[in-house]
Amino acid sequence: MDSMPQGRSLAVAPDRERGARGLQAPRPRGRDRAGRELEREDFRARLDGALRDAGTYRVVALRDLVEGRFGGNAFAAMRGLERLQAQGLLRIEAARGPRGGEFRVVSLTPEGKARADALARVAGSAQRHWHGQGSARQASHDVAVYRACAEAAERVESDGGQVRRVVLDAEFRSLVARRVERARAAEGERAAKRAKREIAAELQLPTSGGKVQFPDARVEFEDAEGRSGRVDIEVASGHYRAGTVAAKARAGFAVFSTSGGGGRGLSLPRTGGGGGRGGGRDEGGLVEL
Repeated sequence: MDSMPQGRSLAVAPDRERGARGLQAPRPRGRDRAGRELEREDFRARLDGALRDAGTYRVVALRDLVEGRFGGNAFAAMRGLERLQAQGLLRIEAARGPRGGEFRVVSLTPEGKARADALARVAGSAQRHWHGQGSARQASHDVAVYRACAEAAERVESDGGQVRRVVLDAEFRSLVARRVERARAAEGERAAKRAKREIAAELQLPTSGGKVQFPDARVEFEDAEGRSGRVDIEVASGHYRAGTVAAKARAGFAVFSTSGGGGRGLSLPRTGGGGGRGGGRDEGGLVEL
């Protein structure tokens, strides 16, 4: 029986505790060796975090990593990320937004994915990582998913919770497809339909008209009382119709907009126990590209 492993640790929210000053390197001469070693360890941890972010979300905007993992210090970020690129762990490439603007994105190589997986094992996390940028046309949507999940994670942590892992739609689709195809091959179409309903219920995914509704991503977390919860994220791009957005919201998804034109911003359940979709709904900021 397919099931989603429960991860134990994944930091998604931006690292802001030190800010840019914590990244000025190297330290002036005359500082003790222990101080220099601590600085190197801090910088290495930020690089590892950037590597895992890129693997978790498949593709992340370079500027988001600079802000989220390096406190806005572009010089330090590029020094480290270009080193990882030279080592063959990641790629920094150009992409275009929905309005034609060019921006840079970061994705992992197969070697980088293996490194991210190793870091997750050390942390005791079941987080799945990905390599390759995927479709260039989807890049702006994919980087918006990272921003939406980061905002959801900040909300979780402000309520005293902790994010455990992030599940992308591709992982959900793979789990559902394997179960359905296995049932179809063994017992036919009726069994396949039954298997689809069963796996959707197990994964806590809504269905409509016999179809499973997949969020762009799910943020799994543990709240301040130790109860498990989740936030299902949907990023609504410019081609979404109002009815589609409304249907996603009715399904319990937290809907973000990729532009200021037609979106409603964030409709995010507060953290809660049990299934975790919670009760209250808040309006939040828009995700801009």
